Amino acid sequence: MPLDASSIIQINSGSFEASSGTVSLGAATTAGNMVVVAVAGMSLGAGANTDFSMTGFDKNGFAPPSSWQTTYIFSKGSGAGGETSWTLNVTVNGPQQVEWTAMEVQFADLEVWPWTGFSGIYLSDAVGSGATSVSTLQTQSSSSGAYDVLGIAVHAASAASGVIPDITGHTGNWQEQASVSRSNVARGLRMSVSARNYLSLGPLSVTASISPASPATATMVVLVAAGARLAPVVNVMCGFEFGTATTLTQVGSAGDLAVFDEVAGTPEVVSTFARTGSYSLKLSATSAIENASWISGTGKNLSASGLINGGFPLCFYFDGSLPGSDVELFSIESASSSTNSVKVWYRSASQKIGVKVGTGAEQLSDATVAANKWIGVELLYDPRTTSHTCDWYVDYDSTDATGPVLQTQATNTGMTADVVTRVRLGWTGNTTATVYYDDALVYSTRQAFPMGLVNIRPLRPDPGGTATTSGSSSAFNTFVSNGSMSAFTSAAAISALDEIPPVVGASADGVAQVSTDVGNYCRVPLGTYNLAPNDVARAVRMYSLGWAAGASAGALAVRGYDGTVVPHSMGGDLVDAGFDSAAYWWLTSTFKDPSSSLSYVVTQARLDALAIEFGASGDANPDVGILFALAEVATQPATVYIASESGAGHTVYVRQDPLSSAIASVTAVTPSGSGGTLHGTVGGADFSVYVPPADIYVHNIGASDIGEVTSLGFAVDPTT
Repeated sequence: MPLDASSIIQINSGSFEASSGTVSLGAATTAGNMVVVAVAGMSLGAGANTDFSMTGFDKNGFAPPSSWQTTYIFSKGSGAGGETSWTLNVTVNGPQQVEWTAMEVQFADLEVWPWTGFSGIYLSDAVGSGATSVSTLQTQSSSSGAYDVLGIAVHAASAASGVIPDITGHTGNWQEQASVSRSNVARGLRMSVSARNYLSLGPLSVTASISPASPATATMVVLVAAGARLAPVVNVMCGFEFGTATTLTQVGSAGDLAVFDEVAGTPEVVSTFARTGSYSLKLSATSAIENASWISGTGKNLSASGLINGGFPLCFYFDGSLPGSDVELFSIESASSSTNSVKVWYRSASQKIGVKVGTGAEQLSDATVAANKWIGVELLYDPRTTSHTCDWYVDYDSTDATGPVLQTQATNTGMTADVVTRVRLGWTGNTTATVYYDDALVYSTRQAFPMGLVNIRPLRPDPGGTATTSGSSSAFNTFVSNGSMSAFTSAAAISALDEIPPVVGASADGVAQVSTDVGNYCRVPLGTYNLAPNDVARAVRMYSLGWAAGASAGALAVRGYDGTVVPHSMGGDLVDAGFDSAAYWWLTSTFKDPSSSLSYVVTQARLDALAIEFGASGDANPDVGILFALAEVATQPATVYIASESGAGHTVYVRQDPLSSAIASVTAVTPSGSGGTLHGTVGGADFSVYVPPADIYVHNIGASDIGEVTSLGFAVDPTT
């Protein structure tokens, strides 16, 4: 059930002026619930910072320089329950004036979030004014990666002796849960604790009014609902829709991202078989090594510091017959040792899929696999402790209506706590096999598992769109025959960048910046994909190839654009990337949220706005540009639910995002002899559509947020 203020099942407040004090609740806690304690403290010495501790609690707090007061929020699970009180210690500059509010919260999750390291809470940066008086104070805007959270904020303010500030007017539908005050001969102190539920991703913040204007500080935490789904943070994806395997790892010298970071053998990208789109990756060898990897590090496709967890859905295909011997299909590997990894095998003796963590026991799939089917597998490798685990699903035919099957978890103990640093398609030993791969994706959010398989589709330059320049179009030329320049036109620019597979060499064509103009760029629109009524989007990756007329310096900025103010760098950003006219120079970007801890939310508006931007070169006679542009979008089918039905046969179905519950579309089905009116409110606007008898009506919504649809109903025609 949703995590909201009603989840705070008991609350108690108090204060003391000492080096320690007792925090208590009126009734014993229940096992499995969370205890949250908000604290505000003020040293008896003016302007001195303060600090606190509570044994067994995690702490988030704020102690600004030269402050009159500090704010903290402690949290912990109640263990076996039955607790009623805890000791709050003043560890710096005691004794103090101290105010506290204790809360018992049910339905809150105590999972360790990968990007905080604290139990059960996402920690925002606190804000404060130091010794400066303020009349309003906003908590630092934080963002949630979950679809069901409860924000808890604490504001504290202090004033001269005998004056206790008021803290009121919490904005954004935040509701005050407690207000605590006290005063001594030095200062007066007020603490206000507020809370609000959020069912969507995005920033969390609350501003409170302070009267009279006073020094103030504030802190926020975000509790996650037990079982809440988190949006996946996608690190990289690939549907191979660029159509070539030529120099998959070739990049320039400016930190550009290649399609893969490492390859062994001679991978191919072919149109022989494809699960979605037109292309797939073919790995084929005779007693040889063959693989392609994404790895972590600076300028690599995975996070520079590695992934806390590795989630990995992908599909593979055996053509004609199953392999005659064991084949290592793919692996997720850790940093410290080659044994710190999970490997997925095809086992010829059983004709099953095997998953093995390090040297642990291998777990076989619950059924055999077949050739000539796109087999889907999703793994979640968790190497955070010395006991590594791998959860996994198998979809034995990912193109039919049957769903994936949960398999027996693979485990291994006595390992090294680690992070994921490599995801590899293919095999690392001499093997004879041919395997096709498609629709591969890597995400780093354990709580999003199982995310499900994705369908990856290409978006080419839009022939109906208009390529534009932000300044004079004379700064850009289109070219053919690998450098024969012509005046820039929109039609020529779009046509020059849309070949699949791209052409390099004597027949290459593209668009180049040909004169110095640091403020000018060219924007080429890409086609879109209509998500509603059936699909939701998960990720976008953009591809381009850099080009230059010669070996002279040619700096170039290349970015993906989605209609927002935050561009997605594709490398080579105003740095000479070393491009030339004779080779592939990949520039790719899997779109990320500005905060690396959050999912990039793909909306229909962002898909519609997709474009590639390049230019801004300040070099003399740069003659540098691109000769290919493509985006891939990873989608998933929306889940169908019955929203309402009548005994007479009127049925309303909704298609929802399986993670966020955002509504993609609504379908009304009417029987013969009786119609009705479908009505609702989307984004604050009402709609009403009459559906005649014996009809099926689909109303596209395409919401990316559960809150966009605030009402939905169906009124059946009255009977006579």
